[in-house]
Amino acid sequence: MGNSVKSLSARCASSAPPTWRRIASALLASAAILLGRTAEAQFDRIQCSFCPNYTQFNWTYGIRADGAPDATIPVAMELPTEPPANCASTPTNPCPHYINWLDHDRYFVGNGYIKQFGLRFGTFDLEPNYDTFSFGEAGTTLTQLTGSPTLTWYDTTVSQSLQATPGRTFLHVDGTVTYRGLTIDQARVCCQSTLADGDVAMEPAKRYSGVLLGSGDTVYFKVPVSCGAIEQTWNLWGAPSTASDFDVYVRCNARPTPSAWDFVGLSSNAQEHVRAGAYNCSCPGTWYVAVHSYSGSGMFHLVTQSHFVAERRTVRAGTAFSASSLQGALLGNALGEGCKQLFGLTEGAEYIQQIDFYNNADCGNCAGSSCDICLHDEDGPTGVHGLCTTDPIHLYHNAWLEPEDIGHELAHKYFCVDDEYYYDSEGFSIPQCGHSVMAVARGSNNNLCYFDTAFLREDHTRDKPPWAISTTLPHAWKQAQDAFVTPWIPSQTPDNYDYRDHDLNALACKVVFH
Repeated sequence: MGNSVKSLSARCASSAPPTWRRIASALLASAAILLGRTAEAQFDRIQCSFCPNYTQFNWTYGIRADGAPDATIPVAMELPTEPPANCASTPTNPCPHYINWLDHDRYFVGNGYIKQFGLRFGTFDLEPNYDTFSFGEAGTTLTQLTGSPTLTWYDTTVSQSLQATPGRTFLHVDGTVTYRGLTIDQARVCCQSTLADGDVAMEPAKRYSGVLLGSGDTVYFKVPVSCGAIEQTWNLWGAPSTASDFDVYVRCNARPTPSAWDFVGLSSNAQEHVRAGAYNCSCPGTWYVAVHSYSGSGMFHLVTQSHFVAERRTVRAGTAFSASSLQGALLGNALGEGCKQLFGLTEGAEYIQQIDFYNNADCGNCAGSSCDICLHDEDGPTGVHGLCTTDPIHLYHNAWLEPEDIGHELAHKYFCVDDEYYYDSEGFSIPQCGHSVMAVARGSNNNLCYFDTAFLREDHTRDKPPWAISTTLPHAWKQAQDAFVTPWIPSQTPDNYDYRDHDLNALACKVVFH
């Protein structure tokens, strides 16, 4: 186990501390190990009703056009809707419509007793025969739906269990979209009498959506240790309305137990964030992860990501004026959300652990050094000169409280990616890519453009207005790779969670006022 006391101390400093009972329990377990007493207790797995008697729960997933009749349904898939300013209506392609050129995976997981899972669609309207939603057991031929199928339950029986053989969903969308999208509002599972155990093998930056059946239930995962000067993170959160308390435990080369783990997230809600490096484990090696319900049941999401140690940084922000207390609080909040936006759009490859905020009316003096971000109390051209630069980001009054703009500029400065738009002869910004937060018409998008290796297509110039000229710029992820600021790049549509409502347990994007 090694460093449980250290890990617990780090977690107790988070913005969502565990209860005293849980602190005491963990400290007692740590003390027992330090005294040489090996704890044998394992996490529980809860058995649900035997098939075909189902346990049903809320499940939010969807991609809908902005302005569609039921667009208020939570877009839990968090893929972008078509940005209004980037949707040029034509007789055969009216606005709004869901975004083009998507190839997106999601995995469905649960404990070793769960034998079947089912999904219920609230809406389903995809372009027949071209745009498809597929589901089934991962690694097998998936069931494919297209057009407007019956809105009913669609069930899958896996060969072993959702722990050993998880489910998978896959959305494929081409470039002639005129339809409104889909939503899933309910899911259900049923169990078998025997436990079919295993560890879900996680891929980076893909979302694993699962269900915990009640207090004490647990789902296990495994991730290869990233060798070299690389750190890995695990981010856990629940469904938007969940009041459950879920935790995440991480251990090197062995499954974690209630008393044996190397890193742990123990906040009092369903949001957890854990960071570890190859220096904490053998390499090659394996991180084993347990998602555990301390209390409650329902849907959860888990994503693993990685970043170079050199990209974990502390950033200095300062004011060019004397901000009031209210202005300081608002600016601090916007900087924190912009930092999370950067974490999300780079899929965790950029990791700002802290922003030191100096309100001293001098951007040349952030604790004796030039500030990395300078805030101005007037309107002006927000931006930064160059990519991967030591020059400061200048944020003017018109962009102060816009986390999307802050994340966009941080991506220029630290992730070395260019704009996904250009200026025409009249000075108007023309977006090149409806998939990129580096464009100007971003909508709900928080991704970067990439090259799809499965379908051999680049989304860098997809969804641009008809009058936009072609670009010779490389896609953003290629730029970041060439700048050696990311240990990996995606090969299909990444997850699109901006992390702005995640507290990251105050281990990242923490704003400290000076």
